[in-house]
Amino acid sequence: MGTSAPTYEDYLASGRGELSAEEFKAALPHATAAVRDLIFPNEPDGSEEWARAVMAACEVDAAYGCSGGIMEGGGFTVGSFSWNPGTGIEGSYRRDMQAAVQSELLGTPLLYQGLGGAR
Repeated sequence: MGTSAPTYEDYLASGRGELSAEEFKAALPHATAAVRDLIFPNEPDGSEEWARAVMAACEVDAAYGCSGGIMEGGGFTVGSFSWNPGTGIEGSYRRDMQAAVQSELLGTPLLYQGLGGAR
């Protein structure tokens, strides 16, 4: 389906406006991917609720540095030096993203995943 993502102008018109145009543009690919993942097997329908979910997801992604949650639960080791963000942070991006998207889509058919519930 050729549903287009909301624009920065749509974002400002919705009354949000926490993000700059650059932040919105950087977060948009991660946000649309997160929303698509959370509504699977449904397809984006271009509804106002879907657009609001994408905008909310942009705000979450921007709060995490427009990273797409890249370091979620990750760490690295170089020689004898090791870094791990710890269990207190692990999963925060995904939890925050899911909460933001679901709050915008609550009561819509986009969250319906059929018998058996969420994956």
